[in-house]
Amino acid sequence: MAYIIDACLEEGAPSLTITDATTGKQRLHWRGDEAFDGSYDWHRLFKDLVLLSCADRMSLIRRANSAEFGNECIRCVSCVDHRP
Repeated sequence: MAYIIDACLEEGAPSLTITDATTGKQRLHWRGDEAFDGSYDWHRLFKDLVLLSCADRMSLIRRANSAEFGNECIRCVSCVDHRP
């Protein structure tokens, strides 16, 4: 699965948005609002990234059992360079 990753600082706080490149659906949005001790919620970000990775692997297993698996590249030309 392909993702669009947007990482930036919003008003000084780190922010990360991960969007499914195929569907345009936002899969993860995290904003590290500063805690009282000056740290950010890195544990929640790590947990969310691990869960997104697991969901992606489960989707791959489900797709691998379908009759269409392996034909995606035949129809998709986003990685193909058409220049001579």
